[in-house]
Amino acid sequence: MVFKQISSTQNALIKQIVLLKEKSRERKKTGLFIVEGAREIQLALKGGYTLETLLFYSELYSESTLKSLNTSADIIEINKEVYQKIAYRDTTEGIIAIIKSKKNTISDLKFNSKNPLVLVAEAP
Repeated sequence: MVFKQISSTQNALIKQIVLLKEKSRERKKTGLFIVEGAREIQLALKGGYTLETLLFYSELYSESTLKSLNTSADIIEINKEVYQKIAYRDTTEGIIAIIKSKKNTISDLKFNSKNPLVLVAEAP
């Protein structure tokens, strides 16, 4: 399987990932966020989130395991330098995803009873 490759930390996508990682304003503006780790990405997929882009460092994460994710997202192979720039965990698995946020509004809520008890917490 042939993947796109990024080997420069100055690549526009890598710069965007760094912004998403560091700035909540950027995450809100773009509607995207970063998830690191295979288990976490699987949980996001189970939760109905959409993968935009998947980046992996082949020395830590095998290409064959990518097939288990069953996604139509862009898959990009990155080198060690790029991975170290965008990774945010100390113990790492070699895979990072850019995921689209869900739009959660009050009108989307479904309740099982007519008069539910609702607690709204703003900026906890």
